[in-house]
Amino acid sequence: MGAGAIFGRDRLTGQIAVGLVGVVVVAAVVYGVGVASAKYDLADVGAWLSARTKGLVVHVNGLAGKVDGKAPLPAESRGKRIKVVQDGTTILIVDEETGVVSRLDPSQLKIDAGGSLGAGIQVLAQDGRAYTVDSVNGGVQQLDAITLRPVGEPARLVPVLGQAGIGARGELWVPVAADGQVAGYRDGTLREPVDVGEPGNDLTLTIAAGTPVVLDSSAATATVVDPSGTRLTISLPSSVREAGRGGVLAPAIADGKIIPMLVPGTGSLVTVDTDTGRFASTRLQMPKHRYRAPQILGTKVYIPDETAGALIVYDSASGRFEKPVTVGRPKSPLEVFVKDGLLWANDPDGPGAVVIDRQGRAKAVDKYHENVAGGPRRRQIPTPGTGGAPPLPGAPPGAKETARTRRSRDSRGSRASPASRRSREPRPHRPTSRSRRATGRCRSPSSPPRVNASPGTPSRTSPPG
Repeated sequence: MGAGAIFGRDRLTGQIAVGLVGVVVVAAVVYGVGVASAKYDLADVGAWLSARTKGLVVHVNGLAGKVDGKAPLPAESRGKRIKVVQDGTTILIVDEETGVVSRLDPSQLKIDAGGSLGAGIQVLAQDGRAYTVDSVNGGVQQLDAITLRPVGEPARLVPVLGQAGIGARGELWVPVAADGQVAGYRDGTLREPVDVGEPGNDLTLTIAAGTPVVLDSSAATATVVDPSGTRLTISLPSSVREAGRGGVLAPAIADGKIIPMLVPGTGSLVTVDTDTGRFASTRLQMPKHRYRAPQILGTKVYIPDETAGALIVYDSASGRFEKPVTVGRPKSPLEVFVKDGLLWANDPDGPGAVVIDRQGRAKAVDKYHENVAGGPRRRQIPTPGTGGAPPLPGAPPGAKETARTRRSRDSRGSRASPASRRSREPRPHRPTSRSRRATGRCRSPSSPPRVNASPGTPSRTSPPG
């Protein structure tokens, strides 16, 4: 075999290889990523929301108000109460009924198999750190946010423990009502507890702009705890003492320095500025519904009303109510939080969710939208040379057509306009004047006229599908 033949064959092989690469790239662009090693690119400003009845968690683009990804829950957690713990790329799925904690890989839209940490366990994550808090038994433990394995030594506090939070420096803060204290814990070390009230008082912790703040409903005070150990105690209005057992309703995390709190059963709404120590209080005429902890974004306070399935909106700047924002169905649980400068409200049992910006503009979200990454209607990359894929490089012009191309051709023909179909029909033979003279015959008046498209309306065919 000559050298020219060898080099010619190598060039042909190289052309085919390059062509195959091009086919795969084009198919990936047209059909979307569909292979196991693909990495999905979700919006940076977004949040994961639970869709329990569908057995899913969905990712919502906060700026667009649309779902851009979803992942199926493990089979054993579908239909159960799910909590999504999210911070950056750390996404933990907590089954609140069984205590099973799983990790979601946002680049693969896949939830890895998890393990049980026990029912009723608090799970928190921030800046690559994760913690668990056993409220009933008083145990706290730091975890590796990726492997969920213990890091450092556990610590023991006096139960029952309140809702915990993570400060700006990655330290876990836990209110210990039995001692009237708040304790800090990090890297297996329990720091000296800070006195924030009398033993047995009702304590509620809020992380305001990264700083732990303990609300003492029994004494009507708010204590701002600086990581250096200094404290600022703020006196609150006497209406706070009317909260009763369990204390005021306040968010676990506040985006800024102002914390809203609702006094159950009284309609008293209090906002406290933890930077200046000032507070404002007003009594709202609200029906006796089931409310959750209020959230604040900008000048507006949003109170989740689970009885109505909506958010009550109060503008603290004007002192007036605004039109409620519908989230889900009446008598549905609501998950409401502030993240990335947006307020998120979700009905985990239905399709509804809402994203609200600082100006109060709300975008309704359909969580059940299917044509997204990870959804059942997302097209997979077809194998080159099969139905729906570009033909193989070098395929002969007369290559066998696929079922898809045949259907596409048939559908184009069926969609053609009547004038177009008529224009393609065989035209009857029209004798020329010479042939008429030769035969002595002419076209009978009853002969059918030739059918053409009207001069002003050119025939149209549907574009290729």
